[in-house]
Amino acid sequence: MQMGEYFIGCSGWNYPDTPDKGGWTDVFYPDKNTQRLRYYSQFFNTAEMDSTFYNRFYSKMTKGTFIGIAKATPEKFQFSIKVPETITHDKRLNIDKGAITDFEEFLDKISPLKTANKLAAILIQLPPSFTVNDFKNIERFLDRPRMVIMEKVIMNAIEFRHPSWKTEGPWEMLKHYNISAVLTDSPSKENLQFLSDVIVTTENHSYIRFHDRNTKSHY
Repeated sequence: MQMGEYFIGCSGWNYPDTPDKGGWTDVFYPDKNTQRLRYYSQFFNTAEMDSTFYNRFYSKMTKGTFIGIAKATPEKFQFSIKVPETITHDKRLNIDKGAITDFEEFLDKISPLKTANKLAAILIQLPPSFTVNDFKNIERFLDRPRMVIMEKVIMNAIEFRHPSWKTEGPWEMLKHYNISAVLTDSPSKENLQFLSDVIVTTENHSYIRFHDRNTKSHY
């Protein structure tokens, strides 16, 4: 039996402060002048780019941003990129509100990673208020031609954060589009436990996120 390939990394890498301020300097990075991504990529073979989610960071990014991070990492290094909050949280994947237009702009902006063969996955994290009643939004969003093409060349993942999604319908939809249901290491609270259930919706990839089990600081 052939073993699968594993990519292990952190959510982000640009944490220049010292530990007392939530940073990695003096714990992981030798000093504040370290070229952080270059140093990070010596120890990990992937990174989840979380900053694309936050509009205050994403709005300042250009294609040049992604050309730069591609050049700063080894040949086989891979990135997973989190979809901007304007698409998932503000427009809630609603194509009538322009979610697909924004998503196509997002794909164009991060395209240098695909060109460099360093785009492993796209992460769609839904807000806790996004319930199974919003099923149609996801279905229509995923059924757009650009999405269907993308699903054939990039490994994708969706992280549900409301327990109403624990039904058969969503899992069948993800199987149809070959999208991984994100498995998370989460607190054992009743309304979060479903996040840690192993639900297989793809044949060729899985996406696991290690949050924390502290219910006070979770999310």
